[in-house]
Amino acid sequence: MTKLRGFVGAAVLVMLSACGPADEQLSGDGELSSSSIELSSVIPVPDAEMLQALTSSCQPASEGNCIGAGYLVCTDWSAQYECAPKTACDPLNPLCKTRVDGQLVTTGTEYQDRNSYRVCSNPQGGTCTEYRFDRARTCGCGGGYPISEI
Repeated sequence: MTKLRGFVGAAVLVMLSACGPADEQLSGDGELSSSSIELSSVIPVPDAEMLQALTSSCQPASEGNCIGAGYLVCTDWSAQYECAPKTACDPLNPLCKTRVDGQLVTTGTEYQDRNSYRVCSNPQGGTCTEYRFDRARTCGCGGGYPISEI
């Protein structure tokens, strides 16, 4: 997890440094300036372990924690990514249902946990990562069990 936070922090640093004037990033002949070269040598290249860490465990929701701790400049939220395997199909779950020949029946329910994140920074250059957690429901994986109507 430490590698993941380092990667996310470095990614934000790159995004923030990319917002500066073009003449600070490129020399007159289109070459990278020495400050850009120094920065690129510090940024870790994401490896399989870092990418696996994002998708192998879901982080609990922590939206607002960094802002509350004084990290007032934040990136936009990342796209949602699946952070755990889909649950097994629950063929009895009544949340997913349809009518077959007038009878209300289950269609099967699966859930997929998802995260998104943003990185916030403070004036001292420290970073903090916030997470959003979401659970998406998908219907139609099985079922066919009658549901009594109340």
